[in-house]
Amino acid sequence: HVQVDSYSSGYAVGKQITVLYDPSNPAVIVGKTSEFVIILLFAGAAVCAVGGVALIVHTVKSLRKTKNLGANPDITAAGREIGEPEKLFFALDPENHVKFRFYLEDADRHLLYEGKMTKLNPVGANTYVFTDHVRHTETEHKVGHVNAAEGQNVTISQGFTFDGVEVTEYLDANKITVRYGKGEGISIGYEIFFGGQLIARAHTASRYMHEDEKEAHPVASRFKLNQYCYEIEGQRDYVDAIFLALFKEALAPRLESMMG
Repeated sequence: HVQVDSYSSGYAVGKQITVLYDPSNPAVIVGKTSEFVIILLFAGAAVCAVGGVALIVHTVKSLRKTKNLGANPDITAAGREIGEPEKLFFALDPENHVKFRFYLEDADRHLLYEGKMTKLNPVGANTYVFTDHVRHTETEHKVGHVNAAEGQNVTISQGFTFDGVEVTEYLDANKITVRYGKGEGISIGYEIFFGGQLIARAHTASRYMHEDEKEAHPVASRFKLNQYCYEIEGQRDYVDAIFLALFKEALAPRLESMMG
């Protein structure tokens, strides 16, 4: 396996694509549409004159430092304990419809984890800041847009990118997996695993998740297909993994997510 420095919506499993590579080191591969093509066009004459092929390769590496697919160092099994599951809630903050803010809280509304969009980019990746209030850490992530180009149906495996990596691959690299099923009533159910260990069961809910909210909105609270709200029985020590799994579900196309 090698890392390609560019991505096209036309890439698909089983499809043959054209790439450029360094003959002296075939592991150095760039996509045909990358900056490498532009550099070759404008610097080709000079390269031929001075034999500076090595300089071209070095320039490409400098311009495009690819992000290798790997585990997030903050999401590891070290220091974690399996405790009793408790009631948790994941939701989208309804106050901001432009820059999304998702949060995870407990039954007493204590904030445990949140992901807030800090920079909206209409043509590129949006910037999110994830704050873990349990471990008191903060990380910045780049979240790409949903890929629905060239008339292809968006699937759960190509929903969006997370730090330059397709989000499902990112979860796999961090040993986070999700199984789909039927939840309570008309809701959609999810089982979330970390390293093969079941850490949470969740199901879609209305935006009125807490008991007092349900009492105030008895009719609306019965509709449990809200894409952005989930009721969870989960392990507090795994809030980061639970949040990331449900963040992916919240942003993924709903129909394809239901199909699994």
